Amino acid sequence: MKTLTETLGFGTDVELLHRRLLRNLGVLALGLVGLVMTAVLYFDEKLVRTLSVNLIEQSAAAVQQELSHFFEPLRRSLRVAVRQIQLEDLESDGVLDSLFLSLSPFVLEYDRVDGLSVANMRGDAYVLFESGERDGELLERFTGTDPKDDGKANWRRWHQDVFVEEWRRATDYRPQERPWFGVAEGAPLDEVRWTEPYAFFTTKE
Repeated sequence: MKTLTETLGFGTDVELLHRRLLRNLGVLALGLVGLVMTAVLYFDEKLVRTLSVNLIEQSAAAVQQELSHFFEPLRRSLRVAVRQIQLEDLESDGVLDSLFLSLSPFVLEYDRVDGLSVANMRGDAYVLFESGERDGELLERFTGTDPKDDGKANWRRWHQDVFVEEWRRATDYRPQERPWFGVAEGAPLDEVRWTEPYAFFTTKE
């Protein structure tokens, strides 16, 4: 028994129309899904960017605080060392002994201090640092500008506060060529300044 649409000859057209509607609905659904996914990705990316910026800012603040805690005790120690040096007569014959007695406690007791350098504008330079060979062993080097020094530096080795040995060695060390000298030159009294990391002249580290 035929239906009315089949009798009138509309059966094929209705089925074709039905398929087209389903296809169009499917295309529309896919379009809507794509639009939704695009919106989600956009807002997710924006959210991720915002969260990343916030996380970076929080991390930077935490690092800044940690650096402050790290450097502030060292800053105070350096100020004390400067005052100790200012009390010394750097023109006296016993200047090396005086400098050692004044500065060695900072190198021995402070884990964050591996060495200290002192220089004047003429280019005379004193350096005290841990040898790295054994605990408590210190090396000091004095480089003068007196022509009698003949381009040689005076070296002394100590273990804790006990003198071990001394010697002289040729050197091309010039404090004026070191990064710390340029930063310190002209600095106000008691002002602590920092340099970018650089290789230590003696150890090349």
